Amino acid sequence: EMDIYKSNISKIFGLPNVVGLTDYLNGKADIKKVIQKCDQYPNLSIISSGGFIDNFSELLDQELFKNLVEKLKTEYDHVLFDTPPVHAVNDAITLAKHCDNTLYLVRYNHTSRTLLPFIQKLHEEELLPRMSIIFNGLTGGRDSEGFKYENYYRN
Repeated sequence: EMDIYKSNISKIFGLPNVVGLTDYLNGKADIKKVIQKCDQYPNLSIISSGGFIDNFSELLDQELFKNLVEKLKTEYDHVLFDTPPVHAVNDAITLAKHCDNTLYLVRYNHTSRTLLPFIQKLHEEELLPRMSIIFNGLTGGRDSEGFKYENYYRN
């Protein structure tokens, strides 16, 4: 949970956000204290964001964070970072150097079309490695043109 500004992952999974990543990076908590098991999903572990701190981006550039990511990669099949919107805060671009792939979420009727040049720039300048776009939020099984894909292969 890398979004210290609006952390939701802990809430979604019913986990406390008392001790988290910011505590670990500030030397106030051991890694074993910040990794939380999720009861509903036994193969899922979550590191909550921890409390808000002003210098979070600076902490992500430290060797301690790099070592943490390397350790997690050896112990887990997948390591996912949930970041704040990349156009609002630079944290996602700072984290990108630790990523094999990145997913940019675009929500139908929510994400502004004015962001398209920015998204294109991220792709062209390869600021987010192997960036893929996830377009979600369509209602009723329809695309933006009103075509129902579930009927596509019938006939």
